[in-house]
Amino acid sequence: MKFFLFLFVLLFGSYAQAYDVDKVVLSSLPTYVQKDKDSLPFIFSKAPFDKANYKASQRFSDHVIWHKIHFPTPNKAVTVDLQMNNYLIDDLDFYFLQNGKQTEHWRRGANQTWQNQVAYYNGIWIQLTLQPEQDNTLYIRKQSRGPLLTPMQLHQNADTAITKLSTTLFWTIALTSVLVLLAFNFIIFLQFRYAAFGYYLAFHCFILLSLAMMMGASRWFFPEFIHHWLIESKVTLFVLAAWSLYRFTVGFLPTVRVQTPTHRRYWVDCIFFAYLLISVFFSEKISAILFIIMQVSMIIFCLRYGLKSYREGFIAARFYLFAIIMVSIGSSINSMMYWDIVPFNNITKTALPFCNFLELLGFAIAFTDKAKQIELNTTLKIQTDGSTGLPNRYYYFEVLQAKLASMTHSDLALVMIEITSHSQLSQAYGPNQAEQATSTLIKNLDNSLAEMDSVLSLSLPNNTTRKLVRISTNKVAFICVSKQELAHQIESVQRFLDTPILIGHLDFHYQYNIGSALYPSQSNTLDSLYQNALIACNYSRVDIGTWQPFNQTLKQNYAHQLHLLTLLTQDLKSGCLYFEIQPQVNLATRQITGGEVLLRWNNKQLGQVSPGEFIPLAEQAGLICKLTDFVIFKVFKWAAQHPKLLENRTLSLNISALDMLYEGFAARVISLQQYYQLPASQLVIEITETSIFENSQVMFDNVNRFHKAGFKLSIDDFGVGYSSMQNLIALQTNELKVDRFFVAQSLTDKSSAILCRNMIQLSSEMGIISVAEGIESEEVALQLEQWHCLIGQGYHLYRPMPCEDYLSLLGS
Repeated sequence: MKFFLFLFVLLFGSYAQAYDVDKVVLSSLPTYVQKDKDSLPFIFSKAPFDKANYKASQRFSDHVIWHKIHFPTPNKAVTVDLQMNNYLIDDLDFYFLQNGKQTEHWRRGANQTWQNQVAYYNGIWIQLTLQPEQDNTLYIRKQSRGPLLTPMQLHQNADTAITKLSTTLFWTIALTSVLVLLAFNFIIFLQFRYAAFGYYLAFHCFILLSLAMMMGASRWFFPEFIHHWLIESKVTLFVLAAWSLYRFTVGFLPTVRVQTPTHRRYWVDCIFFAYLLISVFFSEKISAILFIIMQVSMIIFCLRYGLKSYREGFIAARFYLFAIIMVSIGSSINSMMYWDIVPFNNITKTALPFCNFLELLGFAIAFTDKAKQIELNTTLKIQTDGSTGLPNRYYYFEVLQAKLASMTHSDLALVMIEITSHSQLSQAYGPNQAEQATSTLIKNLDNSLAEMDSVLSLSLPNNTTRKLVRISTNKVAFICVSKQELAHQIESVQRFLDTPILIGHLDFHYQYNIGSALYPSQSNTLDSLYQNALIACNYSRVDIGTWQPFNQTLKQNYAHQLHLLTLLTQDLKSGCLYFEIQPQVNLATRQITGGEVLLRWNNKQLGQVSPGEFIPLAEQAGLICKLTDFVIFKVFKWAAQHPKLLENRTLSLNISALDMLYEGFAARVISLQQYYQLPASQLVIEITETSIFENSQVMFDNVNRFHKAGFKLSIDDFGVGYSSMQNLIALQTNELKVDRFFVAQSLTDKSSAILCRNMIQLSSEMGIISVAEGIESEEVALQLEQWHCLIGQGYHLYRPMPCEDYLSLLGS
């Protein structure tokens, strides 16, 4: 950077020394404004040139302006070189007169054809040979749509050669530096593919064309017709450059992309397009004034959002701001020079190319910073969950290992939390709302753990820390660094998760499991630690609560469960499962009123497997719906083969609450019932009450379809769930089955007796059929009959029996 500053001072320092006002004062020349009918002879001989008109002639003018330079008569022939520094005058003619007679005429205007008159172009130079004993006078005719600035210099001998060389060096170094930096930025683009780089490239193409035009180098690079087009379109180029900078800013700064909606950007594009039309069809004076307004607006816009992005942590915005400030300084000096607010000289005219060089340098560093930011964001995206910003599964398995290796703790604990009700929530409200609710819950849980020093802080690439790792959609984990604090931490988590959250207008209680495993005593790798914590989390029994620490027994049981699921899947595909019927009787008459279908599994390896063991496993593994479909198909087919089976008797089929949360479940059952032409009024759908989710629209739709088709709905195991009363309403139930837990203890436990009697009374008052399960003695049956329970079921009455035995029982 210091080298470039030194080179700039060295180059333009020598360049500025070429202008010496002590030689010939050209700052205030005799000036004449031409009238329409003035002829050249009149101009040369009689026109009233006056220095008082000079200052006014340097601004916008619709007239032809003449300047006159009268040279003192030399003692001998002297060659003087006149240099014109303003390259933007449309028509520029030089007339050299000696003793009142025209001896030379040069055309050097921007819109005039004269490039073929010079062998090698390096600026507007007029060589005058002043003859002794003659009156040597130079007349300069100017006409332009822009300001008529007249910075001129006189040089002699070696000074001319040095000035021409420095001019060439100026063009070469300035434009080459810009091109080199632009090429460097293009290489960065090829590596990282910034979406906004096309506008950045367009912006600097317009800047390069503008620079070449204002520095006079456009004649050096392009044919005359292209140079003429650039001169005619210079304000249009400025407008296109400003628009490209705006579009680049919108794509480069993340703050602008968030804050500027698409429709608003289109409005800004329309404003730029209007400016573009004005620059094409209106005079340069009007379009230049409007461009100044647009230029100031653009600078304010870029600085405002650049500062905002920097404050929000966008590292690349700092050098973006530097680049915009350089653009602002260069364009401001250029505009003030254009409007004759600052003098047009060798210092001011180098401001724009030098600032443009610094601006490109700033953008090069900004692109490098953004490359680092993109790399950081990519790393952050890989290591974090998009919804919550928490460390993710990749972070756990790839990043956390190095962190744990550097720790000296003898025993850490991985605590796994599974939100088991996430799938029900997703089916009830849709996956998007379920994800939002679960993500909010997880983020709030992370915040609640933030103040616990005994929970390991996890550092992310953006220098933030989190406590939780989101392993999957419904599983999160944290690491406790103190076994003594483990129980306290889990109690805090349980209190937090037990607090209901508001979803819509419903207070929803999340269901969850918690498992923990120790590192390194129980697991010496993160993979096995994760496996053990997951086993503990998935191992659920009614009597162990929601937290289960890992032990080897759990691992053995888990292996057994996996083996069980494998065999169940195989037997389900091969159709090896079967069902039995347990009769239900009217407690008053002891007549059989129907039967409950019970699924059975007899495996070749394991023998008879209890439904209490494989049904919960099927629910956890997602097999329950296949089991339900299997049972319904088998039962309906069997019932269709025995038409008298359902005459004045019901047949109850157990389904999981999860089945009711699948869209189209009722439609499938009803279609199968209609296919086999079974009376729907004699079919009862029993739903396990402990896991029903009462606010699911899908569940409501299935319930309504069943009722409309004539099916009866029953709540199984009533009384052991947390929302029994709500389920009575939600299911519009026809039947209520009192759980065997209350029935079995109705004679020995006063509380159970009260609850059992009240449930039967509630059924009676609501017009619902009451069914008591688990009747094991005649005393219990009689007691239930006294309480007016309508239907009974249990081993004392009938045990579950094969289908053929049930048919025989009905026939006897």
